[in-house]
Amino acid sequence: MKKYLVLLMLLMMGSLLFAQGSKAINAGNIMIGGDVTGFGGVSSMKVIDEDGEEVAVLQDSFVIQLSGSMGFFVIDGLEVGPDVELLFDSSNESDDSYTVIGIGAQIGYYLDLGGMMAFFGKASAKFLMQTESGGGTDSSATGFQVTPEAGIALFLNNNAAIQIGGVFNYSSVTPEDANYSYQTMEFGAKIGAAIFM
Repeated sequence: MKKYLVLLMLLMMGSLLFAQGSKAINAGNIMIGGDVTGFGGVSSMKVIDEDGEEVAVLQDSFVIQLSGSMGFFVIDGLEVGPDVELLFDSSNESDDSYTVIGIGAQIGYYLDLGGMMAFFGKASAKFLMQTESGGGTDSSATGFQVTPEAGIALFLNNNAAIQIGGVFNYSSVTPEDANYSYQTMEFGAKIGAAIFM
């Protein structure tokens, strides 16, 4: 573990020392990115029942989310564009599993830290389509998700970066033919890559 930490620190210092010029995060440029996000441990879920009462449930789960986004830099550092995701959630407390497809929009800001590093902050909002499998039955649900995130982009050159960050997910889904909803809050970590042109 120490070796990886030392290697990461050397990469960061090297990127500061051997800066290759201006990163492609200026107005008129395009960003295309993809990442893998992992959520693990205990997530908090609120169930809103038919009477509008909130029931808090803690569940142990493991979630893998794959997402892709594209952004157009409207001004230096600020990009907006579409965002899509595929999420798989398997609960350890039951045989249920969920597959979620999300489609929406995202906005992000990149703050140049000098050298080949930039801080980024992003937020996305998506419409969700969820299918649940378990107990011999399948069901579907729809809802929405809001995801703020922040992290560091380590530029390999002026046009390609590895992005590492933290993510918070808030989602609310309503099962088909039901008058109650599930609200979930989860924290996770992400790693991804982006191309800037």
